Order: sequence, then structure tokens, then C-alpha cells
Amino acid sequence: MNDFVIQFFENKESITFLEFYCLNDVNDFKKFVNFDEKIFNVKILNNNKRKEFFYNIVRSEKVKQTLIFLEKTFDLIWQRMFYGFPPKQIKAEYIRGLVDSDDSSVLKYSQQQIAEYTEKFIWNRIRG
Repeated sequence: MNDFVIQFFENKESITFLEFYCLNDVNDFKKFVNFDEKIFNVKILNNNKRKEFFYNIVRSEKVKQTLIFLEKTFDLIWQRMFYGFPPKQIKAEYIRGLVDSDDSSVLKYSQQQIAEYTEKFIWNRIRG
């Protein structure tokens, strides 16, 4: 399979290291920056690295979409119960309770587990 990733920068001064889903490596990033070159250096990934790169993209986007969905769902539940949006610190506490310091950990929960956590979180808020 032929997959290509090309990063463009406005000018030489704007070239900065971007991790980009673990594609770039800080140790060899400069080696593959081609600016005013006659011969281009191209990084070629073996099939396992290519699959790992694709997995990193899919996983990252899935985490992002899941967190957005959970925030919107929490907003909706809160609005229906309390007729207003939840305070930002409460919503942040809710999300932090699910993911702690690793956003990707949100993917380990089932729908049932999230529903139970949400119910418990809101009841604890009501009871104070």
C-alpha cells in the first residue's frame, strides 16, 4: 500500500517539530526537512510502523470524538435535571473522573459503565 504524508510550512522559520501521531521522531526530524533541496530525503516506514501510525490516528480521533460526545451528553443530562448548563469546573471534574490524566483511557469503558458513573456523579452532586 502506498500512503504518503507531506507536511507543508509557510517558510523556513515556521518549520517546527510536530509529533503528528508518532510519525515524526525528534531524533531524525531535521534529516527529513526538505527546503530548497535538489534531492529530497523521504522517510519510509515499514509495514508495521505504517499500521502503528494509522492506528495512532484512528485511536486519537476516536478518543477526541468520544470526549466531545460525553461532554455534550453530560450537558444535556444536566440541562434536563437543573434547567441550565453545568458549571465548567463540574464538567471538568466529571471528565477527569473518567480519564484522569490519560484521555485514551475513556475507550476502556462500556456504555453501561459510563451510564453508571454519570448517575453516581450527579447523585453525589445533588447530595453534596
